Amino acid sequence: MSSSGVGQTRELRETSRRAPWPGVILPDGRSLVFLEDGAVKAVSLAAGAAKADRAVVVDGRYAPRPPSFSPDGRRMVYASSDAGVGLYVQPYPGSGSSRQIAPDGFLPTWRKDGKEILYRRGTTLMAVPVAWGAGPSFGSPRALFTGLKPPAGSSMMSQLLAVSRDGARIFSAQGIDQPEANVIHINTGAFDGLR
Repeated sequence: MSSSGVGQTRELRETSRRAPWPGVILPDGRSLVFLEDGAVKAVSLAAGAAKADRAVVVDGRYAPRPPSFSPDGRRMVYASSDAGVGLYVQPYPGSGSSRQIAPDGFLPTWRKDGKEILYRRGTTLMAVPVAWGAGPSFGSPRALFTGLKPPAGSSMMSQLLAVSRDGARIFSAQGIDQPEANVIHINTGAFDGLR
């Protein structure tokens, strides 16, 4: 339904037994891309696309993680654990081979100005510079800073990273050390005063 809350709710399609991971609406608003049954899939959000079929964008055998899109929506970056974790960029939609831009990492986020892809590698925030000509070209990954700690209960599917349009601000969900997290308090004699 419309983000304004006006209008009717429209069902796009039933999902599989396992609920899909939250999706990404492309910049043009025409498609919803999400992870379902281990594959990246897409459905059309066009007004006439009731009960739209899902198109497989990245096959599940590559163990993809939720993608992030270039500002024009024509390319997507995703983490894969196929033959070792890596970050890949491929055209969207349509055919085209994927290109590895980093040998490891997860949670890629494409800056809204298109000039950088940020991602996590362990506790380090990494960046891949992107230059635009006839198409994008990708520089070597570099470390921005370390000390990232995911919050308890987060997973590889959680969206823990966001970046401002110009890259000046980076937002990351951060776990907080609980100094007494491994301490169990046992209160004995709690009911003694009730006798």
